[in-house]
This record gives sequence, C-alpha cells and structure tokens, in this order.
Amino acid sequence: KFFCNENYGWDHYAEYLDMYTFNLFGDPSLVLEGIFNENNPPVITDIYGPNEGKPGIEYTFCINISDPDEDNIFVFWDWGDGINSGWVGPFESGIEICENHSWDLKGLYVIQVRLKDEEGLISPTMSLEINIPRTRTINFSFDLGLINHF
Repeated sequence: KFFCNENYGWDHYAEYLDMYTFNLFGDPSLVLEGIFNENNPPVITDIYGPNEGKPGIEYTFCINISDPDEDNIFVFWDWGDGINSGWVGPFESGIEICENHSWDLKGLYVIQVRLKDEEGLISPTMSLEINIPRTRTINFSFDLGLINHF
C-alpha cells in the first residue's frame, strides 16, 4: 500500500488507494508519483441449466459470478441461435444470475457467457450445450373391434 496524497480533491476511496505520491527519504525534491491500478477479470464460477429441451419451451440458465476486486459486473449471454442479451447489469460480485431463453428450431446450441467488470476487463467465456431435438408426434389409432374378439 502507498501513502496517498489527498490534495487531488478526489472523493472516491479506491482512487486514493490507486494514486500515490510520496517523497523519497523525506526530500521534497525527490517526488515519486503515479497511478497503480491492478485489476483482475471477473469470474464465472459455475454455469448450469438443462442439457436437453423442446422447441418453444423457455428454460432457465444460471451462473455464479464474482470479481476479485469486488467491482460491479455486467453479463453477456449468447444463446447460440443468433440472439444475445447485450451487456446487462451491473450486478454485485458474489451472486447468482439467472436468465430464460427458448429455441424455436431443433439443433445443438452452445450457450456462451462472458462477464465484464466496471473497469472494462472481460472474463474468459464459459459455455454450456443444450440439445433441442425435433418434436415427435405419434398418431395412434386403436380398433375397438379387435378387443371384442377376446
């Protein structure tokens, strides 16, 4: 940690931690100043939801999110069918986020989720596959005359 010079007029505590100005060996002519900003990407610790479904049915998918720096987090859902959520949020670190989606056509879809913190750092992508097989309708007719023979 650095001893921060509060004469900059900033009122955000994190900025005081990131900005440092100090004199080397107590000599005012030897001033070292700068900005120290170490930021870590947010993390998706888990993604879950069904792996198989039916066309036209809405399913829920959830992720657990966190940010090592406790930054607010934005979430981007790509549903694999040409539809995405855009960046939604902000959300607090350490919570579960759930979203719903349905697919109209059969196929194997790859859901991809990314996170972005308020500093703009983007997480690695987390993926989950869902198979939407075609629906099958079986028409069954039963001849009651056949039962009368028994």
